[in-house]
Amino acid sequence: MIKAVSALRLAVADVERSLNFYKQLGFQEIPGDGPAREVRSNWFRIRLEKRESERGSTGLRVCISVDDVDDYAKHLKSKRIRISREAAGKSEELVIADPDGYSLLFFATKGIAQKGEASHRPRS
Repeated sequence: MIKAVSALRLAVADVERSLNFYKQLGFQEIPGDGPAREVRSNWFRIRLEKRESERGSTGLRVCISVDDVDDYAKHLKSKRIRISREAAGKSEELVIADPDGYSLLFFATKGIAQKGEASHRPRS
């Protein structure tokens, strides 16, 4: 059912400031348009989103890939775990909170969740 923990989504006060910080740490920027930005190290990604929230864990989302969102929603409901759905392009993502309030986001991936490490190395 679960393929991988592949990313974090962080609520940040200033996307560009956070982007520059993570690049200074050695993360590679993933090109893209829109207000959110992403960085990566090998296959692991951090998405920086402008969201209103308290500093710290309330803005943290652990992103977990699954084979099928609808099947996983049925599984969660069978365990009496409350879910919400969020639009993600043409599909949906599931969001739940763990017992301590951390946000877990489940999304579907086709095929292999991660490519080999070599495919994510910066090109010279």
